[in-house]
Amino acid sequence: GQFECLLERMTIEGWSPDVGPAKPHFSAGAMAIGARSRLIAFNVYLATRNLDIAQNISSQIRARNGGLTGVKALGLFIEHRNQVQISMNLTDPDATSMRVVYERIKYLAESLGVKVDCSELIGLVSEKDLTSIDAAQMKIIDFDERRFLEKCLEEKD
Repeated sequence: GQFECLLERMTIEGWSPDVGPAKPHFSAGAMAIGARSRLIAFNVYLATRNLDIAQNISSQIRARNGGLTGVKALGLFIEHRNQVQISMNLTDPDATSMRVVYERIKYLAESLGVKVDCSELIGLVSEKDLTSIDAAQMKIIDFDERRFLEKCLEEKD
């Protein structure tokens, strides 16, 4: 409904703001702020160009298909690497860690005759999420302390 329907929507139960008046300001509008728990963007590259394999594996690990809790996954062909990738968002890393996801992908890939080439983190990750992993064993490329959220926050102080 965008801004034009906001006034009407704010009158519906459950849509009124937690703070402030239940109508947009006549000239300044309104602001919505939300928060989510931590999320890990994590990709695993397979040593193949076969997109069917990546899509098969991503389908098996995806939470909505009965796979791993908190895992959203897609199988993609990455043109500049000339190989396929399992691209993931781990939305509940307390329930399913990066290590668990990596090991499941490795197992499924090997059962299809394919090896894991490498993996990568996108953005930052909490040190808490790295306690159970071995970056070298998981073949995480470009892995160092700059990936730790806490280290980046310390540098900003």
